[in-house]
Amino acid sequence: MFFSLLFLVMSCMPRSNKIFIASDELYGIILYERKQEFQLLFNGFNNATGTYALSGDTIYLTYFDNQFNEFDLNQKLTRKILIDTKNGKVQSMDDRMRFCANIALDRRK
Repeated sequence: MFFSLLFLVMSCMPRSNKIFIASDELYGIILYERKQEFQLLFNGFNNATGTYALSGDTIYLTYFDNQFNEFDLNQKLTRKILIDTKNGKVQSMDDRMRFCANIALDRRK
């Protein structure tokens, strides 16, 4: 619950161009319309940013460089997320980090 609140606080940042939000206790993602940027919460407290591309119900992520010294985000974190609107969930579709969350906002065009 605490981490969901943390992500909710992150989602209340001044950026007003949010088009998609999904979150749970450990994971969350916010897609911004402007510059096609995203914020990703993983493992309950780590935050990563980058750009995304949408193709149908799939989100393709590319992380900005040099966010973590320990590893390359583009090699470790999920880069492909399926949006399941029927069940109100998202989940990773590649062999990288597992990612799943509940859809809270969907304003995609």
